[in-house]
Amino acid sequence: MSVKVGQVLWMRFKFNNSGDVSQSVHPYLIVDVDTDNNVCEIAQLDSAEGKMHKVLMRTNKLVQCRNPLETAITKDGFAQLDNTYRVELHEGLDNFKRTEDVISKIRLEGIIKAYRKYHEENEIDEDKNVYLTYAELIRIQ
Repeated sequence: MSVKVGQVLWMRFKFNNSGDVSQSVHPYLIVDVDTDNNVCEIAQLDSAEGKMHKVLMRTNKLVQCRNPLETAITKDGFAQLDNTYRVELHEGLDNFKRTEDVISKIRLEGIIKAYRKYHEENEIDEDKNVYLTYAELIRIQ
């Protein structure tokens, strides 16, 4: 398994347990790889273009692609903090990477700190706590 924290997976994913699936491919930042439980936890990244008001919401964390220059992402955006997305660890997740690059250490630490803090201080709605097996992930692509 070569996925690691800080890499970005590009895929369609379920937004919730009600069955709503992304109509387009989104980037998902790997925030945790739990080999004991065979799970990869991801945070959806969304473009800030036309949505700067969302960057200011406490449910989101700004993610810039400059200073330092990022190679794992190409646009400024934000990480969604108010959901928990997990997918079964599988060697096939490598196919969803566009690069082996990771988000810069300082930026990654800030995103993960904000993500964990939000999860510690807020209850994540059961509908926004989504787990997919690898087979389910493949089906919705």
